[in-house]
Amino acid sequence: MGGIVITNPVLPWARGRFLPPSATPHTAADLAASLAAAARTGAEAAFARDLTALTGCPSVHLTASGRAAFFLILEAGKRLRPDRREVVLPAYTCPVLAYAAHAAGLRVRLVDMDPLTLDYDRAALERAIGPQTLAVVSVHPLGLPRPLDDVRARAHAAGAFLVDDAAQAFGARGPEPATCTGAQGDAGLFSFGPGKPLSAGGGGAALFNDASLAAAAAEIFAAWPRPRLASQLLAWARIAALAVATHPRGWWWVARLGLDAAGDDPRTWQFARQPLNAPAAALGQRLLPQLAGWNAQRQANAQRLLADLPAQAGLTPIAAAAGSQPIYLRLPLLARSPAQRAELIARLRRAGIGAGRLYGHTLAEILRRPFPAALSGPTAVNLGDDFPGATEIAQRLLTLPTHPYVQESDLALMRMEIGDQREGGRSAKGKCKKEGRRGKRRSRLPRHPISDL
Repeated sequence: MGGIVITNPVLPWARGRFLPPSATPHTAADLAASLAAAARTGAEAAFARDLTALTGCPSVHLTASGRAAFFLILEAGKRLRPDRREVVLPAYTCPVLAYAAHAAGLRVRLVDMDPLTLDYDRAALERAIGPQTLAVVSVHPLGLPRPLDDVRARAHAAGAFLVDDAAQAFGARGPEPATCTGAQGDAGLFSFGPGKPLSAGGGGAALFNDASLAAAAAEIFAAWPRPRLASQLLAWARIAALAVATHPRGWWWVARLGLDAAGDDPRTWQFARQPLNAPAAALGQRLLPQLAGWNAQRQANAQRLLADLPAQAGLTPIAAAAGSQPIYLRLPLLARSPAQRAELIARLRRAGIGAGRLYGHTLAEILRRPFPAALSGPTAVNLGDDFPGATEIAQRLLTLPTHPYVQESDLALMRMEIGDQREGGRSAKGKCKKEGRRGKRRSRLPRHPISDL
């Protein structure tokens, strides 16, 4: 770690700083430009043009959220394949994908995964795709591009569409061909929500390479109601609040108040079926030129951690696909056991580092639970199956922050805390003093665990 040594560190809890799991920096000038866009037109079209130029996709629609983008893709697919009712999803992925499929009147079929790649188990995928398959969704988790050629071939052989989900991988480039993730399927999507590579406070983009899908989506999208001025101003207020909340000093308050667990409530999975609001579009366009630089910082921070941490603590890194350019939205590692992961998360959080999981359970486990009475919950056609690979991921996956707010001292602190865990405690030098200070401050820790953005 560049020879950095921390002696008698001031714990971030004491100085009012806590690293969120993921973040995108926003300046006051960014927020001012976003607010100004609420009173004029053209921000959405300009952002869509820039995304078209960046990705090479001929058709891009900006939506109110990433899940709305996925819903739009599925609705377009239904028009072209009305006899097909199933969407293939990884058994460990964001549950809002299942909810969006349910909102589109479709059923989900879950597929087990390989813990060492966070990708589909190819044999299980082969068995899952069939005559009822409308779409196969390939996810690039945490900014790691996953190979798509064989997934595309399997989907197309069955007459299904391939959806390239780059919600967590905007700016990463896949191995074959070396193109932008999100733009390698018949359709694809980005998310601009909190914790994503480029956060505009919310929003998403649906991208289309297939001309028939694009035409159907354009017709559906044209009928969606446009945001009113009042909703645009409320959207800007949310953007400003999230910009403050996801700064390390703001996240300190979020963590202490337990507000970070809000996204675990299924009622928050609902979404508006409408285009992106102007403030978010203007902010996204303004931030887009900075995305490559932020992703380079994420990658550099991840590489520095990878150079030390797995060898120290027996943590297994998730390998990037050969020839790909990952962005490492967060650094994914597999702990030896659930107990080791729990200990590492507790240590790092006490030190003010937003380490965590990704999702606490497999998608099958989440869908087996009862949903709130007012919310019709999704289900899966093979909910009774076992998903051992996905279960292992849910129990062992550990993520570390890599975002632009991560400082040199944070990297050293992560190394120190994980190294201490390996050694069973702190080194003799300074051990008593450091543990004494930590014990006095322990009552200041949040009562709720930090959930993931």
